[in-house]
Amino acid sequence: MAKVPTQDEVKRAILNVVAEYNIRPGEIVPLLGVSKKMQERGFRADEIKAALRAMEADGLIEPSNSLTQIKITEAGFAAI
Repeated sequence: MAKVPTQDEVKRAILNVVAEYNIRPGEIVPLLGVSKKMQERGFRADEIKAALRAMEADGLIEPSNSLTQIKITEAGFAAI
């Protein structure tokens, strides 16, 4: 049976994926692209959604004007 990742592990994996886009604070990444890469790495959609909500609450990301993108904050960039 596969190990269920902790929310911190999922958040770290999301930050690693975001880092692949080579962005700076205040820039956006495509949510669909991040989700696809995460699922390819074995994470489930519900784990990803929960981690994204937690990252928003922690101030690491914020929603962009579009529901299809996320914006990395200064804190999120520092965590990368």
